[in-house]
Amino acid sequence: MNEIIGAPKEFSLDRVGIFFIPIFMIEADPDVVRLAMSGMLIVRAERLFAPPGIDYMACSEDFEKVLRGSEPPEYRPILKKVEIGNDENDEKIERVIIEGWQKATKQQRQFNG
Repeated sequence: MNEIIGAPKEFSLDRVGIFFIPIFMIEADPDVVRLAMSGMLIVRAERLFAPPGIDYMACSEDFEKVLRGSEPPEYRPILKKVEIGNDENDEKIERVIIEGWQKATKQQRQFNG
C-alpha cells in the first residue's frame, strides 16, 4: 500500500516546489497559511532569520512535475484581498488569502539570492 494518509487521491511526489512564507504573514493570520498548505506534503522546512520567515519544500498538485534529480522550481503565493463582512460600524472587514501558487520568475529568484 503506497497511499499517503490524508493526501488527495491524485497526489504526486513528482510535483515538488520550494517557497518562502514570511513570519509576519504566519503571525498575522496563521489559518490562511494553514489552509493554503493543507493539500501539501511538506518535505523540508527551515526557519530563516534574515529575512524572517520559513523556507519550505513541498509536494503539491498545484506545482508542475519535476524530473527526479532536478532542482525544484520556486513558487510565490498568489495573494487576494476578500471581504468577509462588516464590523459594528458597518465598515468592511477584509482579509488577505493565499489563492494559489505561481512559479517565480528568474528576476524574483535572483532577488532572493
